[in-house]
Formats: sequence, C-alpha cells, structure tokens
Amino acid sequence: MLPLKTRQKIFVKEYLIDLNATRAAIAAGYSERSAKEIGRENITKPHIAAAIKLEMDARAKKLGITAESVVEEVHLVAFAKAEGPVRWENKLKALELLARHLGILHDKTELTGADGGPVAFTDLERATKLQRIIAMAKKRRDEPGSAKDSGNK
Repeated sequence: MLPLKTRQKIFVKEYLIDLNATRAAIAAGYSERSAKEIGRENITKPHIAAAIKLEMDARAKKLGITAESVVEEVHLVAFAKAEGPVRWENKLKALELLARHLGILHDKTELTGADGGPVAFTDLERATKLQRIIAMAKKRRDEPGSAKDSGNK
C-alpha cells in the first residue's frame, strides 16, 4: 500500500468525521471549486480507501459495534410500540432496514431465462408486445391535450 501524503492523511481524518468527501477535501487544503471532484477521486483511490476502511474498522472495534449489535438495535426500534420517543417513521425505516438485511426487500429484480441465461421471447410474444406498445402510443397521442390535439405535430 502506498504511504499517504500529508493532505491525504488530513483528508482521511476529516472524512471520518461525517463521511463528506467534499468537506474533507476542503479541510485538507484543496480548492473549494475542485473539492467535490477531488473528494470523489480520493475515496476511490485504493490506498486512501484502505486507510479509511482501516480507521473505520478500528473505530467500530473500539466502540464495540458489530453487524449483530446494529441489527439488534434496529430490531428494537422496529418492534417497539410507536408511541413516545419512537415515531412511526423510525419504526418504518427500521423495518425497511431489517427487511433489506434479511433479503425480503430488493431494490431491483432480475429476470433470467433457462439455466440463468437471458429471457427468450418467441416471435409471437414479440409481436404481441409490439402491438400493445403501438396501441398505448396511439391512445396517448389521441388523448385530449396531446400534441396532436393541440395542433402541434
């Protein structure tokens, strides 16, 4: 691993405060104009990213933070009564985090065909889909307020 230069050391120290790369770049002496770009570059440089990870791991160890302890705390919020200091928003966010952790909630869905390959469509299926798309486009075109309806083409 490459040794960190002085500004890079300052960047790492500052980044660990609030995980804001732009602010850390400014604090490390980079110009405000280029701070966003420099900050983004710095956190992607392998030796700087490794230094950040090392410091974050050390902090987590010192504080006794583990994945298990975080999940336990989220669990407490998720299943607490939604009154008093625990609000519904906190409860819903905690439930969302637990669902993601358990693999119940996904941001994207991937569809695959036979043996994990691409989904295959027959010519009939393609033709049917194309007909539906054309019909929807015609319907939108003919709706009041559309470009055709207002005289614009």
